[in-house]
Amino acid sequence: MSFLDRFKIQPKHKSPDPEVRIAYVQELPPGAPGEEDAAALVALAREDSDPRVRRAALARIDDVAVLAGMAGSDADSGIREEITGRLAGIAASDSAERAPLALGALSDQKQIATVAKTSPVEAVRADAVARLTDMKSLSSVARHAADPKTAALAAERVSDQAELLNIASKTEHKDAGVSALEPAAAGMLLMRMMASFDARAAEEGRSFLSRRGGGTLVFDEYGRLRFHVTNDVANARKQSERLAYLWRRGDLGKEGASLRERFSHVHRLRALDGRSM
Repeated sequence: MSFLDRFKIQPKHKSPDPEVRIAYVQELPPGAPGEEDAAALVALAREDSDPRVRRAALARIDDVAVLAGMAGSDADSGIREEITGRLAGIAASDSAERAPLALGALSDQKQIATVAKTSPVEAVRADAVARLTDMKSLSSVARHAADPKTAALAAERVSDQAELLNIASKTEHKDAGVSALEPAAAGMLLMRMMASFDARAAEEGRSFLSRRGGGTLVFDEYGRLRFHVTNDVANARKQSERLAYLWRRGDLGKEGASLRERFSHVHRLRALDGRSM
């Protein structure tokens, strides 16, 4: 530093004294700052070593992109919480431009669920539901969202049976309740059906979940098809064993009947009542 530089007036935001830097922020006039002051505020919020200065500068910044960039980077946990709290408020606002940017910076499932339940912007609500992965948060949206469409969207993404029953019994929205009740009821029904599932019947394609022509449909607890088990007609050993079994049952030994009629009799029994085979 030269001799003359010692007599130059130093900007307050560059003062080595943190109290002076804080005073600089507090003395800024209300409203949006000018270009130079805006740049100074961002520099203080991002780089100042004193958390008090960073907090004061952040309070004067409304740029969502700047706030989003600092949401997870500040060394002070309290400041990080303040930033995410502000972003959550912006995400739940009626600003169709700023809300999506703020939502994209959120990672806390409870904050995102709150946005899904309260945002007045349909696209933001849908995006918030899509960002949820926690079953309890999705269930909370399905039960408490102000918008019935949002509640239904959340209910469709719930895969936990206990939460589905919780939604069906507590939601005020009919569509969400139906979306939750159908897979929950299907899951309970399938669990009861599987308790009486006969392995031999399934192997031979004649269980209560079999379809005409053989094969067994195996579903998961939410009613979604997982497997279609059927015999391989090209497997000579299995087909021979199957014919021997049918012969022992008498299904292929009908007196006076042709071979075609005997096989027709087998398939007719299967179509009418597979359990009689």
